[in-house]
Amino acid sequence: MNKTGFLAASMVMALTACGGSSSDGDSSFVRAIDGYLSNAELWVDVNDNLSLDSADIKLDSNTDTDGKFTLPTEYKTHAVFVKAISGQTIDTTRGLVASDFVLAAPAGSTVASPITNMVVKQLAANPGMTQAEAEEKVVQSVTDSGLAVSSKLIFGDYLADNSQNVS
Repeated sequence: MNKTGFLAASMVMALTACGGSSSDGDSSFVRAIDGYLSNAELWVDVNDNLSLDSADIKLDSNTDTDGKFTLPTEYKTHAVFVKAISGQTIDTTRGLVASDFVLAAPAGSTVASPITNMVVKQLAANPGMTQAEAEEKVVQSVTDSGLAVSSKLIFGDYLADNSQNVS
């Protein structure tokens, strides 16, 4: 199955999200992926309720042409929301986004994707659950669907991964 097919299959399954971090000490670099999402809005879950709401902070910049953004140090411990805006955000795989949607990533993630969104949904629905437990549930959902994939692939930049297929 190719990566685009993997993404479609994973979206049809349960809903949940990601891990890992990359930092230069002052900021973290995160990438928004459905295809890479360019010119998407960025929000930080400062009230830590794992839901995009009026209490959250919109960052001053949007994602760049490769879907990347820099998360300032003071927000590293919070979930991040990437809001794709119809007619503004460009999905590098499919073109201009036709309908608004939001992807979430838990604190410390290096990507915000449909899979990381699944993790955030698990965490929001199960307040006592750890991020590791939520990630495990997501991996189990994906593998139960018949796909054999690594955590590194599904919680990472699956578009940049050199292995063109998942089994």
